[in-house]
Amino acid sequence: MTERELKTLKEVRKAIAEADNLRAEESLEKAERRKLEETVAGLRKVERTLISGIQDGINDDLEAATEDLRSLSAEIRSTVTRLNAPARILEQFRDVLQMIGNVLNMIK
Repeated sequence: MTERELKTLKEVRKAIAEADNLRAEESLEKAERRKLEETVAGLRKVERTLISGIQDGINDDLEAATEDLRSLSAEIRSTVTRLNAPARILEQFRDVLQMIGNVLNMIK
């Protein structure tokens, strides 16, 4: 979401509020009120378009971040697997030593 998009959205919302306030005036003629209603409808359409564009940008950003997280996750899994290998060897060595110790205890 860019600064320009946010500024534009803010300006559109301000214009909608101003048009709504003008539309509420009782002294307006029917034709003027109808024109203001059409203006508000057009501004609302612009607002929805801006929001949709901002959402698309956010979705793209989230997808990019998700891809980065997937890459990091794969690297972490790889590192953990690599780090676990020596630990497994040490555990097997410990088990062998315990077995030898048990055998030696039984021989005594």
